[in-house]
Amino acid sequence: MKDIPEYVSRSMLVAAMEEWIIGDNAKRDKEILTYRILDGLTYEDTACAYQQKHPDRPLSESQIKRIVSKREQLLRKHL
Repeated sequence: MKDIPEYVSRSMLVAAMEEWIIGDNAKRDKEILTYRILDGLTYEDTACAYQQKHPDRPLSESQIKRIVSKREQLLRKHL
């Protein structure tokens, strides 16, 4: 996430993801957000990391971007 306020800790982000990322594909999206937001991977590296862990469910870089954008908007509302 761009411009994360200084008061927002890693544990706060993890808690927010657990609380608000729900529904279809929640587990997948939390994993992707962890790579991108918490670990600081690029979109390309996030797609590669996800594909390495889930070779039967590859996602493109553009799909990763859409997932992150959608879920970031939700998280921003609750931080």
